[in-house]
Amino acid sequence: MDRCHWGRSRSHDPCQSSKTPSIRAGRNLFKEFSRSHKYMTTDEDSAFVQDVLKKYHSLNTTPHNRTYTILAAIALSYPGETKTIGLATGCKCLPKNRLPEQGDALHDSHAEVLARRCARRWLLEEIQRYVTVWRFRIKEGVQVIMYISTPPCGDASMRFPGILPGRSNGSAQELNRLRGSCLPMRFQEGRNNYALFGVLRTKPGRADSPATLSMSCSDKIARWNVLGIQGALGSVFLDPVYLSRIIIGEVNEDIREEVKIDCERAFWGRLDVSDLPRGFRIHRPAVVFTSVPFPFSKATDLQDIHAACIS
Repeated sequence: MDRCHWGRSRSHDPCQSSKTPSIRAGRNLFKEFSRSHKYMTTDEDSAFVQDVLKKYHSLNTTPHNRTYTILAAIALSYPGETKTIGLATGCKCLPKNRLPEQGDALHDSHAEVLARRCARRWLLEEIQRYVTVWRFRIKEGVQVIMYISTPPCGDASMRFPGILPGRSNGSAQELNRLRGSCLPMRFQEGRNNYALFGVLRTKPGRADSPATLSMSCSDKIARWNVLGIQGALGSVFLDPVYLSRIIIGEVNEDIREEVKIDCERAFWGRLDVSDLPRGFRIHRPAVVFTSVPFPFSKATDLQDIHAACIS
């Protein structure tokens, strides 16, 4: 695999992940990252986001008629270089009345889920290069990072829409007013009872759209923080692959602390699991924010409209 980014062993016991030796290159290519939990991204993170936007624009496909979309990407990050292994846009999913009986259609086309599917395929294709090796793991010092152009739907963003221009609850004070204690886990559809935090939710949608059974991106990211992003098939060959850092866009600086609290609760703070198989754990990725704008986001579109109205 490229420049020995991976570790591997010849053990056929998937439970022996703690003893999996790593590939040694001619020199030590990697250094440990400090566990920073600052709100702002590093220069490398900003460069990664810029590179993601550049790759997206190179695809020559953009939303039409002033519609918006969400962009997400997953990358391997190590000092001096970041390799994008998954990139996608999307904010749609199938309603429950259109789910095929044969299971031959993609239910969830939100950007975060599609980017993870891309990354999972990349991992499996890399594994195919080493058909004589049974177990793999991410090399020590390499981090898996994720960029999302807006806070993901579900528990992580229940207060976030209030910051958009033209909303009456756009202040940080109003966001504080909506703060509630995490209630016992229960199920909510979309944004129903939006002041309830820490609950499982389906994907949101327009009031006139049919209901969906797809769980929110917040709930799926929380699942990835326990099981990893590699999927069931990937788990046969890979130790759990966890996100080290999640970079989120279009969050104004004055409410980043509030959104960070919501994201950390949604991604791992509300989880209470025990007796996990060896190698699995509740992982706590750092949540940071970027000021690099995505030109086809809903917030950017509303800000343009707002500026045109007052100019």
